[in-house]
Amino acid sequence: MSLLNPEMAIEKSVIGLLMKNTIKLVSSLAALGLTLTACGGGGGGSPAEAQVTGVSPAQVLRSASATTTLLYSVQLNKAVISAVQLSYSTATTSKQGLSTTSYGSATGGAGCTAGVDYITPATGATINIGAGSATAQIPVQVCANAAFTPNLTLLLNWTSGILVGQARGTILNTNAGGVGGSGSATQIGGTASFGRDTDALTDSSADGHLGLSYSATPSAAAQQCTTDNVTGLVWETKADANAQAATYTYPQLAAYVSQVNAAARCGLTNWRLPSTNELLTLVDFSLVSGAAADAFGFPNQQADRYWTADAVAGATANAWFVDFGNDGLVSFDNMAAPTYSTYRVLLVSGTPDSATSCTVAQAKYVDNGDGTINDTSTALMWKKCEEGADATTCTGTKTSFTSVNQVLGQISSVNATASTGGLGYSDWRMPSVKELSSLVNRSCVGVTINTVAFPNADQLSNLTGTVFAPNTAWLWAVDFADGSVSPVDPTSAGGRPIRLVRAGQ
Repeated sequence: MSLLNPEMAIEKSVIGLLMKNTIKLVSSLAALGLTLTACGGGGGGSPAEAQVTGVSPAQVLRSASATTTLLYSVQLNKAVISAVQLSYSTATTSKQGLSTTSYGSATGGAGCTAGVDYITPATGATINIGAGSATAQIPVQVCANAAFTPNLTLLLNWTSGILVGQARGTILNTNAGGVGGSGSATQIGGTASFGRDTDALTDSSADGHLGLSYSATPSAAAQQCTTDNVTGLVWETKADANAQAATYTYPQLAAYVSQVNAAARCGLTNWRLPSTNELLTLVDFSLVSGAAADAFGFPNQQADRYWTADAVAGATANAWFVDFGNDGLVSFDNMAAPTYSTYRVLLVSGTPDSATSCTVAQAKYVDNGDGTINDTSTALMWKKCEEGADATTCTGTKTSFTSVNQVLGQISSVNATASTGGLGYSDWRMPSVKELSSLVNRSCVGVTINTVAFPNADQLSNLTGTVFAPNTAWLWAVDFADGSVSPVDPTSAGGRPIRLVRAGQ
């Protein structure tokens, strides 16, 4: 037998090397779930198995009495041929770089006991996606809770083959408490509004405008009172034409309160004057004309000023009012002789605002020792200091913001440097006018905020994220010198400070 000539020997060697490398390539592609198809038709090999391409964020409304299920949707690149397996576990959303649990984080546990928000999946939990399926769901059981809480978040970590990912889950609070929305779909810079009833799962136009949620009593057809589903407060609605037209001097209000309680309107006998902050919760800041209140909840509201229970600190001849004829402006006027002012009134039933001190630590304000304050009454976390000041002592020069773009730039910078400017968080935002107003204590003189929780607070009006509907170049602002609320041009008066917020509902 003759030997191969040199050219044939080289060709055989090259072919052998190519075949060896091709086998290696096919093996590597198979590990990735891919195949090598021959050119010119008639290729070989089995079709590639489907792959998980992602897991979507999930939300669920928390029930006060029954467990619910948070369902994460799994996406695949095509229908499964044989079987695909996905492993998953849950984790708490925590402060970046710290071991402490983030305010607004869900707590997992083996069962629905006190303090547990969801049942932690068993170690090594998996789902098997069968042939023909192109989607799947991962269930996480959420425990019932009748208490008011912030919206809570958790993380789902998943693995499928060599692919890994993470998806956020949100447990939405549906219990009464906290701060409602402003009525607007967007805030400063077109950012999404925050607050109860602004989420797709909680919003319903049948119960009021965006961010507002009401129930008519005894019915929409015979509405005598309105329950605010966010705050839990019950309000009279002036169904009688004479009541709608009636105005009062401040000394006449006590007799009117007694009259309504004697009549047990809507079966209630604890009617009272609302605080300024309570009455402000009814304002729909999206409206540009007419009475600044939702027409479903308050069909008889007049475009006029309404008295509150709050006297002006240091000037007790004056009382605060909310002006539903001037877009929700909050100011004060004379309530004493000889120059009585005459305004309308809307009574409320429910637990009144808890008494707070101006200079003594308050239980509702939890100082986390890191430059943040939890307000347990509203489920909001605040920066202890205004932007520009030292993050813990609140000393130093605060930044004066003169434009919307400057405010948006600051928020972006803070969230991009979570470990420093963000104090461990990356979801700071501007508060709505209702959220910022919740910090106001109008019994204080000098600066109307608790100075233990918020030391060295500025007396200037702070900007909010709520746009002034009649002139969208302006923003609503809260004046911490006295507690007034009004729209301002951010470019005027040399700028104004801001205080950022996160969490909530």
